[in-house]
Amino acid sequence: MNKRIRKLLEEKEKENEKLCVDAQNVLITGGAGTVGFALAKYLLEQYQDKNVVLLDRNDAALYYCMKTLNRYDNVSFYLGDYADEDLFEQIVNDYGIDTVFHCAAYKIVPLVDLNPIEALKNNTIQCNHFFTMCGKAGIKSCIFMSSYEAYIPKNVFGETKRIAEILMEKNAQNYPNTKYCAFRFGFILNSSGSVIHIFEEQAKKGQDLTVTHREIERYVCSASEVVRGSLLLIGLGETGYTYTLNMEEPVKIYDLAEYYCNKYQNKNQIIITQLRPGDKIYEELLGCEGGFIKTEDNILFKNKKIYVNWKAFEKNYNILHNHIAKNSKENIRDIIRQCAKDSAEIGDSA
Repeated sequence: MNKRIRKLLEEKEKENEKLCVDAQNVLITGGAGTVGFALAKYLLEQYQDKNVVLLDRNDAALYYCMKTLNRYDNVSFYLGDYADEDLFEQIVNDYGIDTVFHCAAYKIVPLVDLNPIEALKNNTIQCNHFFTMCGKAGIKSCIFMSSYEAYIPKNVFGETKRIAEILMEKNAQNYPNTKYCAFRFGFILNSSGSVIHIFEEQAKKGQDLTVTHREIERYVCSASEVVRGSLLLIGLGETGYTYTLNMEEPVKIYDLAEYYCNKYQNKNQIIITQLRPGDKIYEELLGCEGGFIKTEDNILFKNKKIYVNWKAFEKNYNILHNHIAKNSKENIRDIIRQCAKDSAEIGDSA
């Protein structure tokens, strides 16, 4: 079995060591999601002197967080849209927010591919507005949870994240007193909706396991790795830069299915179905557009900056913005692709 998947599945997940986190009052958007919840849980367990605010528009998921974390005195829960200016201003003023982890996004690849307008609104337009809100409010650090799908994107989700990274860099130029960093990571193994929950249920019931393609592979990570990496960025991250989690090597999803068949002694077959909208088979080699600079701890890679043709990008982004305003799907995928790829030229500017 792939050594990476063995490490994540068979070793007990180690507790994150206590890090020196230069943040006092923290807002987590998408706080009821896998990463947001893991971040909140870590901060609340390790620090009694830090206020943590979870903001999410999924009431059921946020209620679960509230029931789980309500034993802590320094946590608050807000139901609402992360791009709501009045709500954001209220939270920042009431809690003196100095650090933001922006985790909120539409992430399910086939659904995002089928709903490009809504994905663009949430993952790019509102995201850009949120970055601006952080800068205007004087937030000290804004850590943007991106995705490895943003590297040479093959689907709408990856493209929306890549556009958001470029917009983050623009805001870093406009608001030099706020540190903006983007953080790319892969498929979180035990996240809500993760394929391992499907495999486990199928294997337990003695059913056939279903995989979309025999060779499909993904870079995988644990929630604790993402928590550690994102917290490290508060200290070592440089504004306007994107960082990538060191995920070692990609994992074949078929190997995961075999693992669960063996674990539950399921003698049934692994059935190959078909790729879903937006799915790709192979991952790009662990990298980024302009190359890496390794950090000292080898947990994160600092992506070298690339030259962005801002004039071309802004032209494409305005076209995209107009299509969204008109709710027009005409040529929307071509415009998204152009905005995400064609306006950036590879070249080290760091």
